Amino acid sequence: MREKIYEFEPYNRAQKNHTLEVARLAANAALTAPKAGGVDGVECEILTGDDLLALADVMERESHKFSGHVKRRFLYETVMARESDVCLVIGHYRSAGTPLDAGCGFCAGRMDCSFVYNARKTEHGVIDLTAVSPEERAKVPFHGPMCVPRNLDLGIAVGSAMVITQRLLVDAMPFYTVSVAAQRMGILPRSWIKVAILMSSRQKNPYVDVLPDYHLHNLATMEDDLRKMFVTLRGVYWYDYKTWYPRWTKGSGDDPEKE
Repeated sequence: MREKIYEFEPYNRAQKNHTLEVARLAANAALTAPKAGGVDGVECEILTGDDLLALADVMERESHKFSGHVKRRFLYETVMARESDVCLVIGHYRSAGTPLDAGCGFCAGRMDCSFVYNARKTEHGVIDLTAVSPEERAKVPFHGPMCVPRNLDLGIAVGSAMVITQRLLVDAMPFYTVSVAAQRMGILPRSWIKVAILMSSRQKNPYVDVLPDYHLHNLATMEDDLRKMFVTLRGVYWYDYKTWYPRWTKGSGDDPEKE
């Protein structure tokens, strides 16, 4: 068993627990959301504590695979992940392997599902996802092609979860960067596509009103700088409060009785 020891106690644990309860209700909403053909395929996983911090670390590592605006986006949203209470990951385990077979043409414009089947290895009409190596999947954030109606089911599930967070007044937002990190960590391994939603119950929504260079200038770094400066400055020689106090001078206003 691993136990994380924090130098400074995290803020109100009751709020974190409340956010966790909302995440569970949001996951329930995602699982019961409408689905094409009434066939289930949505699954959920909730990350908190050290698992959420590990997810943020993966985001930071992934940022170095990019440059410019995309890299900055990963770094900014890494801070948001660390400021969150909960991460709800919602995936669809039928998107890649079991198309709807409705002949809708959404995937490539053909009025059948041949585009998905021809792009995958099949055996007797069944897609064999084991033919795709983990290394091949790791080359891209999400390995396609996939069944569009299944992915629409995922979108409806995410929307249902977001309705719960909105009604219960918990700040929440789905993030592409967090979803990629969840994929890299192997969360919900059956689902080849997933969406990660960060949730927080702080006084200020951590997902909006972001400062420039947010990975450098955020609440955590400012609090750390304040602690560092306060401890350093109070160590400067001043006076011994037990034996002496700065002398009062007339006009200072420190002692009204003597004024």
